[in-house]
Amino acid sequence: MYRWLCARKVRSITRLVVDDLGVSLVHGNEPPIRISWDEIVEIQGYKRDLVTVDLVCFDVEVKKGAEKMTYTIHEEMKGFEQVSHVFAKTLPGFDKEWRGRVVKPAFVENRTLLFGREGKNKNSQNM
Repeated sequence: MYRWLCARKVRSITRLVVDDLGVSLVHGNEPPIRISWDEIVEIQGYKRDLVTVDLVCFDVEVKKGAEKMTYTIHEEMKGFEQVSHVFAKTLPGFDKEWRGRVVKPAFVENRTLLFGREGKNKNSQNM
């Protein structure tokens, strides 16, 4: 197990950059991961319990051609607040009241579908 964990290349996203066409996930000098608005299939919001605090996260499911990937972004990343505001403005049906559903009560995951495409219920609460 230790060797497997060490062998995995995990990109730690350090900042998020938004423009009119989408969002870029950036790590240092590596090429950014580019996600266009129309590639986003689903966004789930939730919290991770870090013992003394919670960490608000979004799992962003993306479809590029036939391949689906999920990227996790969180509130400690530079640009997270801007991304959450742009999601609300840009993605039709994005749950603009997401913060109240995800943040309270404290220390509970509160996983919630914030956005869904392809006939999914876009504003379901706590899945």
